[in-house]
Amino acid sequence: METLYCVPFLVLECPNLKLKKLPWLHMALALTVYALVVVSSFLITRGIICDIIAEPPNVGPMTDEHGFQRPVAFLAYVSHPDGLIMGIKWNKAHNKPNTL
Repeated sequence: METLYCVPFLVLECPNLKLKKLPWLHMALALTVYALVVVSSFLITRGIICDIIAEPPNVGPMTDEHGFQRPVAFLAYVSHPDGLIMGIKWNKAHNKPNTL
């Protein structure tokens, strides 16, 4: 098994980069990281992040046969990504693999 891991490294070579740490960049406090994780998980489970990622509902004008634009609540032939995101959330909540 170890030989399988070594094969890519026989072909690939790591670049010789001389990177320096930025002087203004410091290690974050553990409590700060924990707070960010808790807040982001709350926003994800509440659907706020999903609303930011997905566009608003498919509302807009459609042109009728006379050339007039009429407001329509659900545009035809336009998929709404909320269904996709809700499916992904449902799959993760029920420990099933994504089917996408």
